[in-house]
Amino acid sequence: MTPWLLFAALCADAPAADQNPALALIELGTVAMRTDPDASKREAEQALNIIRSHPDVDLEIRARLLLCDYYSERDGGAARQQIEAASALLAQAQRKGLRAGVLTCRGETQETAGDNAHAMTDFDEAVAVASAVNDEQMLAEALFSRGYLRGLQGEYAAGMSDVRRSHELFERINMPQHALTVLNSIATIYKRMGDYQQASQIYERVRSQQHDAGLRRDEAVTLHNLGRARQMLGEWVAARADFSGCLALSRELNYTRGEAYALVGLASVDNATADPNGALITLLQAEELQRRTPDARLNAQIQLARATALRQLQRGAEALSALEQSEAVFKQANSLEELGATYEELARVHTQMGDWHGAYKYRSRSANNRGNAAAQST
Repeated sequence: MTPWLLFAALCADAPAADQNPALALIELGTVAMRTDPDASKREAEQALNIIRSHPDVDLEIRARLLLCDYYSERDGGAARQQIEAASALLAQAQRKGLRAGVLTCRGETQETAGDNAHAMTDFDEAVAVASAVNDEQMLAEALFSRGYLRGLQGEYAAGMSDVRRSHELFERINMPQHALTVLNSIATIYKRMGDYQQASQIYERVRSQQHDAGLRRDEAVTLHNLGRARQMLGEWVAARADFSGCLALSRELNYTRGEAYALVGLASVDNATADPNGALITLLQAEELQRRTPDARLNAQIQLARATALRQLQRGAEALSALEQSEAVFKQANSLEELGATYEELARVHTQMGDWHGAYKYRSRSANNRGNAAAQST
């Protein structure tokens, strides 16, 4: 389905009479966030301009939520400005479920910044608010965000329950492009559980449907995720192709965060195929892009990949410095999978440097980390 047909489907049941002209722009912007985020931003801003002369509190909140979604990946300060503006309007809103939308976007912004504890609090409250007023769209979005974060923190069963329920809701309220995004998250939880084959199969199916629908931004994200799964399967050529596809799409869309993640993926393939110098060159590009985003975990992933390359080049002291940075971020975020990978790399570096005590310490931490993930998943 093309983006236009998706937009038409969203609006098909809406009455033409007495509609605020900003509504069409907001609905189109909702779809555009998954095709061309810059276009979504322009449509949300145009909607706000119309709302100034045709006031509508609910539509203004929705427009600001679109802008919050856009900025949450790019500019934390700008995202918080939209959250504050939307929050100030909530008392006047007719659609009470919009409060859940504001909480969800605030949580997403905090998660990007690495503050996952406060993000989870916001997601929990968003689920409760949306459930209380029976707002299925806002509930689906809150469950999706909470489920992803639960999966990141090793709560696989609870995370899977959230995202499956989110998928069912999006399907029921005829929001197919959102349902595809949730399938991506389901695959990611399978990947974090170690079922890389199942994850790859879901990613491939989702990517094909996103490509056919013209959802280019979401396709870029799926290509990155597919590359990660194939990397874990040791399919280096296929992984490199996926990361390269993500990089090309992200550059077309001026999607800085996507570019940076793709470059980290390519550097990881370089590391795995014994090209640490190539990895370091690629990571320099990723670091430059990361400075233009508020993504704390992205920087930590860059430092982890740098450390792996530096270890291969026998530069252990530099590797340890990079790993200290990644460990701090992953520990604060309670990102168990990534923290475990950092502990494994720390153990390798200490072994290489002849520090058997340090190597044992980090091997033990890695084992404890796996045990924590297993305990939380039951």
